[in-house]
Amino acid sequence: MTAAEFGDKFNAYDWDLYQPLAVLLKDGRRTYIDPPGDQARPRPDELVIIRRSNPKNPERHRYEEITDLVGMLDLPADQGRMSYAEFDSLIRQYLMADPFLPFAVELRSGEVLEVKRRPDLGRVCRHLRWHGTPGRPDTYYTFDDVARLVPRMVPVPAGGNGHAA
Repeated sequence: MTAAEFGDKFNAYDWDLYQPLAVLLKDGRRTYIDPPGDQARPRPDELVIIRRSNPKNPERHRYEEITDLVGMLDLPADQGRMSYAEFDSLIRQYLMADPFLPFAVELRSGEVLEVKRRPDLGRVCRHLRWHGTPGRPDTYYTFDDVARLVPRMVPVPAGGNGHAA
């Protein structure tokens, strides 16, 4: 990809409709930009990504190493992972349900996070923050760590069907 091609894609992005961006690299790796306006610094010969977690050590990618720039909602899933579009839709549904219904986050590692209360799990963009274990530091995951989001059976009053919607 040339600097001009990257610039055209980057500048065509709809900044009013926030979604993270994925930078696809020739070697098959992906790197993510979220929020794009805050982290991405297109330069004449390279893209510089400054992470809040490590601002003194920016990522640098020469344009010839980049094959595409894609909005995360348009990015297909890798095998055994959820796409960002699936993750975004389901996590919103589960976290915003009223009343809240328990669900599980099944990770690709095999670990299962049982979300029994809304405060157990926080979500920021493509990240999850697990608060569910008392006395243990918070744990962070990204959407591509997630294999599935699964509703859990919940007790309901007599006459209900016992299934989370």
